[in-house]
Amino acid sequence: MSETFLEAVARRSALSAETVEAVLERHSVVPSPSPPPARSLRLRRVAFRGTKRIHGVEAPIDFSWSPDGDGIWGITSADNGSGKSSVFQIALWAIRGAPKSVTDTVRGWLGHVEVDLSAGDKRFRVAFEVTNGVGIAGTVSVLGPDDTIHQLLPFGSADAFKRLMSDLMLDALALEPIAAARALGSDSAIAYSDKWLAYTGALLFDSDSDALIGEFITTDLTQRLLQVFLGLPWATTLFQARARRRVADAEALQRRRQLQALGGKSIETLEEELARIDARIAEGATRSRAEADLRDARERYESIAAEIRRLRNALASAEDEVDRADGERRRAQRELLALQEEQAAATFLGRLTPTCCPRCSARITEDRREVERVEGRCSVCSSKVEAPDPAVVDAEINEAQQRVEELTRAERKAKQGTVQVEKALAAAREKLEQAGARLNALSSQGTAADAQLLHIERARIEGALEIVRKILSADQADAVDLTVLKAAEEEAGDRVDETAAAILKHAGDEVARLVVDLGMADVERVVIKRNANVDIHKGGGVSTFRGLSAGERLRLRIATVIALIKSAHQLGAGRHPGLLFIDSPTAEEMQDANVETMLGTLAELARDVPGIQLFVACRGVERTATAVPAGRMLSAESGAKLW
Repeated sequence: MSETFLEAVARRSALSAETVEAVLERHSVVPSPSPPPARSLRLRRVAFRGTKRIHGVEAPIDFSWSPDGDGIWGITSADNGSGKSSVFQIALWAIRGAPKSVTDTVRGWLGHVEVDLSAGDKRFRVAFEVTNGVGIAGTVSVLGPDDTIHQLLPFGSADAFKRLMSDLMLDALALEPIAAARALGSDSAIAYSDKWLAYTGALLFDSDSDALIGEFITTDLTQRLLQVFLGLPWATTLFQARARRRVADAEALQRRRQLQALGGKSIETLEEELARIDARIAEGATRSRAEADLRDARERYESIAAEIRRLRNALASAEDEVDRADGERRRAQRELLALQEEQAAATFLGRLTPTCCPRCSARITEDRREVERVEGRCSVCSSKVEAPDPAVVDAEINEAQQRVEELTRAERKAKQGTVQVEKALAAAREKLEQAGARLNALSSQGTAADAQLLHIERARIEGALEIVRKILSADQADAVDLTVLKAAEEEAGDRVDETAAAILKHAGDEVARLVVDLGMADVERVVIKRNANVDIHKGGGVSTFRGLSAGERLRLRIATVIALIKSAHQLGAGRHPGLLFIDSPTAEEMQDANVETMLGTLAELARDVPGIQLFVACRGVERTATAVPAGRMLSAESGAKLW
């Protein structure tokens, strides 16, 4: 192609190359005609420790395996539940920086995980502690050729672990974050990047994965992964330009809707409305006086209302004082009455002459009456009779009478105070009513009311005018950016199309050959499309990926990734790092004969295709042993566990 990418975009957008370059740089759109070659990712060691707890019995866990080298490696057992999948998942936890499908039970058993990796020309040791099922603290060591530590990178949280592994793996494997745009609503979007976790979906094949490549069927991400791993020239540039263009489109749509919400008025129209409002405000010189009157009336109303609140509190206090004085006066009157009654009773009883005992009715003799007169002893019980001092009794009664009079005067005074407060409160209420009437009258007059409305309307127009100016200014600036981004997307798309057909055909032919070798004998042709859809010509018809059985989908996914790895070595185009985990293929409704055929084919592919480290975990020790050499296989016989 004679034109450079910048020149082609400048031609499409009718702008200068300098402007195009500045826009692309501002939006991080990088011309990427040829992606770098694939770099390998290898698992060198996986180790973990902890404590297994089953039915109250604890047993230590101390597992270590060093599958250092290319080719096929196997984990097998005679029984299910022996720990095969957990070995894969724990290794992936360290590789990804985040767990994928480690069960809660296994997480609860783990205490320490350590995994050695090589990525490109770098070697790493990932070590972290597991507390309550979460890897919350650890380190990533950058190792030298002799495994000496050259650099120690600590992390202290699950999020920090994920970010650190993403940065390290993307850099070591020369993979770029896959640019995308996410809609936030009907008229907004943000640019973001799918990072390392998205790529790791193409490392594991298990029953949880349902896409041709990657972890889940999401059209946008699946096709972007496919195009990156195929190594399509200009694919990265296409993703970047498309993502930024979508964000720019969403922002432009949002601005248009903002203008519509403001009535769609131009700057000139709003400026004319503002001038008319200013003229009306300037004409009303008397309005300022009306506003002052209104302000004074409002202040007087609020002052009287505050005085009423104070008087209400004072009235409540006065009424409390009346109640208190009334209670004290009543108590003093009861005390006076008691003294008077006691004096009267003593006088009355002292004048009585008993004739018989009130207890036994025995007659009282004249001698006992004489003793009472002479010695002052009771003629009934012989007790000494103390006659009260009349002067003392009179003094007590006088004192009680004076207290009653004082309390009566205090009560009368408190009641008078209450009456005064009630009168003041009534007067204040009358003043408040008058002030309220004046306030309402002033508020309803055209002068002050209109002036207030005019100022409010002026502020509204000024705000709308400022928003419209900003929107139109942004539109003018972003119109150039949007033009460049659209042109860049179209140019990158055309350049991808020029090379995609041949690369996709080569990949489809290779996938068709591989799936036949993996046991799908009736497959005639496989057509892989840029959008990650696939047509499988088999048995005289055409099937889609979803139209296949679970076992067929698994074999097609494996064949697709192996074809990408082969392309990386044959054509220098693929980007897959060559590390594959195939977990429990028997779970995908495959017959034993099909599993044996697939294992044998995978062993041959791992031996013949350079750049593959392939791990297979399945049930059946003897079956796995036919494909995986003994020195490359972990196994557990019937009743035994791998760890």
